[in-house]
Amino acid sequence: MSQNTAASYVRVPPGEPQNTMAQLEKIRQVAEEQKIKLVREYEDKSNGRSTDDRPGFQQMIADALSDERPFDTIIVYNISRFSRNTSDLTRYRTQLEEAGVRLLSATEPATSLTTEDEN
Repeated sequence: MSQNTAASYVRVPPGEPQNTMAQLEKIRQVAEEQKIKLVREYEDKSNGRSTDDRPGFQQMIADALSDERPFDTIIVYNISRFSRNTSDLTRYRTQLEEAGVRLLSATEPATSLTTEDEN
């Protein structure tokens, strides 16, 4: 796995314009500030439900947990773009941490969102 590499993940909720550029711009800004190279981008259009049944999300998780592991960080605009379901959020964060992949929010105050932050 390359060090200091990241994937961006954006999701557009229902009722908002289907434009992800604002999310991507903020993610790119954070990556540049932290000297992280963006190597993959994933995107989903929300179906309005709190579910992990999103093709882009599932591909990102599969890539993050693969033996190849092409990135060591996932950057989201905010944590609600990653998941609004608490049990899904906890499960995926734990899996990512165990694989050595960290989760960053571009707009929320915590530098890195890990399960340790909850303790």
